[in-house]
Amino acid sequence: MKKVNNTKILSTAEASRLLGLTRQTLYKLAEKGELPGKKIGRNYKFFEQDILSYIRLHKKLPKYKEWELRADFATEGIKKMAKRTFQGLSSNIEELIANSYDADATSVRIVINNDKGTLSIIDNGSGMDESALASFVKYGKSDKDSDYRSPKFGRSPIGEYGMGGKLAITNISRRCKIITRRNGYEHIFNMNRADLDKAKYISDVKSRVLTKKCSKKYHGTEIYMEDLFTKTIDSERLQERFSTKMPLSQNFQIVMVVIRNNEKKEQTVSEPIFEYERKFDFSDDLPKIGNVKMSIYFTKEPIAATKQGVWTKVNGRIVNEKAEWFDLFRATSGTRYRYRLFGYGEADGLKDYVTFSKNDFIDCPEYNEYWEFGHKNILKVQNTLLRDDENIKKEQDRNLVKDVEKEVNDIVSKLDDPATLGVLEAKIKKEFTKEKESAPEAPYPNIDVIEKEAEKVVSVVKRGKDKRERRNQSIAPSERVSYSGRNYVITPVDLSETGDIVKFTKEMNLIEINEKHPLYVKASRNSSLDDLVRSLAFTEIAYDYSEGDFVSFDAVFNELARIASRRVKLIGMEDLTASSG
Repeated sequence: MKKVNNTKILSTAEASRLLGLTRQTLYKLAEKGELPGKKIGRNYKFFEQDILSYIRLHKKLPKYKEWELRADFATEGIKKMAKRTFQGLSSNIEELIANSYDADATSVRIVINNDKGTLSIIDNGSGMDESALASFVKYGKSDKDSDYRSPKFGRSPIGEYGMGGKLAITNISRRCKIITRRNGYEHIFNMNRADLDKAKYISDVKSRVLTKKCSKKYHGTEIYMEDLFTKTIDSERLQERFSTKMPLSQNFQIVMVVIRNNEKKEQTVSEPIFEYERKFDFSDDLPKIGNVKMSIYFTKEPIAATKQGVWTKVNGRIVNEKAEWFDLFRATSGTRYRYRLFGYGEADGLKDYVTFSKNDFIDCPEYNEYWEFGHKNILKVQNTLLRDDENIKKEQDRNLVKDVEKEVNDIVSKLDDPATLGVLEAKIKKEFTKEKESAPEAPYPNIDVIEKEAEKVVSVVKRGKDKRERRNQSIAPSERVSYSGRNYVITPVDLSETGDIVKFTKEMNLIEINEKHPLYVKASRNSSLDDLVRSLAFTEIAYDYSEGDFVSFDAVFNELARIASRRVKLIGMEDLTASSG
């Protein structure tokens, strides 16, 4: 092999090997001019570049083999999907009930035969004809698109995957017979788990259908399942779930039939009824999902944990498996009312954003828009209830203050009693005398001075009573009615947190107590408000009586406290006597 101007020159033998031709064929092509070559003697020489160009132009390439791929679905995948999509018995039955609802049924009977271990679902819906049957057995095939409305009631379905009913039957039982009637024909066919287990692909599963004529007045679908995967069925739990999860109405009812020991019991499922104190209604037209509504109830009594929270309906059926609280618990006192709150949201615009299992919503801007709507609503409910509680507590505190006012006025009347004044005078003399005897060197006054001090205190108390009565008489007639029969008026007032805790207006015998003061608020929380109000009242009354004299103030305050203590003991004895009687 030689090179001329960087182009390789091939011998006849080299060109023959490269082309896969004999020497004779190679020469014939060269002689005809079909293959460029230069004859040198009896042999030819060829440029490699010419040989390669000839190969590209003339050599036949192998043809492609044409064959067909056919898509299918492995049965193993179907079984896994069924198990993971609708995990509980109730969820599977709900799927079949939803199919009845979509078929314009007005009644669905759920028959649980514990004696035979069977479960049947029987509806009076539109049933299926041959075309609907062909669609029913195809996984992922559904006639219910986004605009679908049922013929009779205009019902909108949730989800249009064409999977739910078939997967539900696969989850519930090993053997199932379906009878459906429509337009004067009855069709019967089986859906057995064994057929699914034997087949490798869905296309391998075949179902024989028996068809005969029947009266056109018969319509609906009956699903009879036996050899169930669950051994026990909690009918009460199912009924409780259906009462909240399914779209019950006058045109759609669910009847639970339970057979046990040859005894049959029927009960119509009804929505739960709670007595509530408050109902909060909200509505809005949101940019992404349109009209939404929400009703939140504050019940009179705590409700079961399974009922608490907000449940969102799409086309009449509750979607969320777990209650939504819309981040309420992060708010101040967020858990305070949780045991008495439940509600329903309606958001048909979320129909296309329901998960495949139909028990939650896809995380998407549309759902986030609805979530913000719910968050705003539940915070309004929370704030309203807190404000109501504050008002109720404030009213209770004010009533308590009125009770203390009555008690204090009774004590003041007792203080004004001549008998009490006589005892008070004697007590003052005795206390001063006892102090003198215990410390003879102390600079205490003599007995004459002690008697004068005692008489002075009693005189101060008498003048205090007279002053108070004269002030009452000077009150304007329009205000006198409200003060009638009271020595002092004690009332809470709404002042600032930084204001004084108590204010005494002598001209009106009025003691005002600041209900915003931190000490008042703390006493209210600690259930000691009556003690605080009583102490403040005694202080102001003792000051009013004493005319600035400390001895008189001390004597009056302590006497008020002694009278109050005797009252407490007396009331305690009366309560003890009443309880023992």
